[in-house]
Amino acid sequence: MTARVLTLALSLMVATTALADQPAEMVRNGEFEIGGKMWFAAWRPLHGAVQCLRAGEQGHKHLYMRLRAEGDGGLTQAVELPPRQTLSLRTLATAWDTADGGVIVELVGAADGRVLAEIEVGHIVQGVVGCNFDTGGGGQAWLTVRLQGPKGGQGAVEWVSIGPAVPQDEGQEPVYGGATDDLVLGLGEGLKVEAPESGVLANGAGMVREALAEKMRSKPTRIGAMLRVTVREPPVVEWPACESFHLEVDAEGARIEAPAEQGALWGMMTLIDLMRSEPGGGVRILSAQVDDRPDLPWRLGWAEGLAGDAPSVLNAIKKLVRLKMNMVIVAAGTPCEGPDDWELRGQSVAALAREWGLEPVAALSSCLSPSPETLEEAARATIEELGARYLMVDLCCGPWDGALARRLGAMARSFDPPVTLLSRFIVGDRPQGEVRAILNDWPREIVMVCDGESLASPRFGLGLRSLAAQGAPHLLEVDGDAAALAQRALAARARGERWLGLAGWGPDLEETANAAWRAPQ
Repeated sequence: MTARVLTLALSLMVATTALADQPAEMVRNGEFEIGGKMWFAAWRPLHGAVQCLRAGEQGHKHLYMRLRAEGDGGLTQAVELPPRQTLSLRTLATAWDTADGGVIVELVGAADGRVLAEIEVGHIVQGVVGCNFDTGGGGQAWLTVRLQGPKGGQGAVEWVSIGPAVPQDEGQEPVYGGATDDLVLGLGEGLKVEAPESGVLANGAGMVREALAEKMRSKPTRIGAMLRVTVREPPVVEWPACESFHLEVDAEGARIEAPAEQGALWGMMTLIDLMRSEPGGGVRILSAQVDDRPDLPWRLGWAEGLAGDAPSVLNAIKKLVRLKMNMVIVAAGTPCEGPDDWELRGQSVAALAREWGLEPVAALSSCLSPSPETLEEAARATIEELGARYLMVDLCCGPWDGALARRLGAMARSFDPPVTLLSRFIVGDRPQGEVRAILNDWPREIVMVCDGESLASPRFGLGLRSLAAQGAPHLLEVDGDAAALAQRALAARARGERWLGLAGWGPDLEETANAAWRAPQ
């Protein structure tokens, strides 16, 4: 394989947009709903001989550009850059029929017109990355996406981001071959998947077929190539080997080798990332050799729809799989009429999560401060009915009760194997004395789930470092800069502390998943 090299930067830090006038229609990345990258909002058309289409299937829209005449044109927006930082400009794009041009992504300082960063994508070269730049004094800059070349040239852009500068890691970066090595499936051609008999892998193969049909805009009717999936026997159970995989794509087909089912599933999700719609129909899967594994062992998320009807629950689970999250929060019980009247739920969601390779984390709420007996009874019933190996109880919603926590800890240890307990800790406006007392009394076996704001609090940081030094496990709840929290977790793990990973939901879910899979160094 030669020529094409792509550095994958999976953790994004989206810059703030600042347009002086009313923005045009938002352009969204077509993969956003199923686990890709996020577009900036508020692009405006540039003058030029280019037709910009926001087109796609089922609401998944990509930006397609076509040159009406010789020249160029595209979209632009203003962004606000922070001062004195080294950042990178990245894109995922493809260009066709542009022998003398291509898709150009450029960042220009508004004050002096200086070109801060520029990326050119031509011929089936995709995802050019590695354009780091210095923001200087910061301030407003113009970000443009243009198509250049002769009449008829075409380009597709899936995402553009400004984010942290990410050095290359040769051990985890895909190496792309030339365009002649790509696997090209004609209109109506699909992939035949050969894989071990497994519900998890069968579901993953189904997602591959769905993605292929969406990119092709029609359901394949005949076999165009093979996807062969091999899982080691007996499978490896140790992390990170159990989530690692090797993926190869060439003109003859695709192959995934993994030490365990989980890694093979992630290889299938990466294969979807390599799929590109061909302008005249069909799908191109970029040739690649990928050896990859996640940086953090716990990647815990909650997606919208998990509390809804069966179709929405399935879509929410598939979204987490697409993001390569390996744990999912399942609402397991809640007070009905009062603190001593609990309703148990979540059995079907927990079972579905396991079918898709996700570990359910059953979540109970103690916001109404039920009696210790009632909460212990609800926790035990949740573990037994859901078969939960992980249980999250919000012990810190009301006044902290160390005795209650120890009681629940003893209950969790009574199971074989023992159940892992998690509890959120949020400093908020607690008095310093209360924070210190809670930390001093925190049972060392309960995983503390803390957010970034609490982590930065002077009242909390010292006590947390003391807990971590004593081997207490922790999980970071993302409430802002997921990349920074992932870096903090990796640094702590390098010191031997038990920082397990990241938890995210709502608007932080996607950035959490990307940062936890490969934390920026």
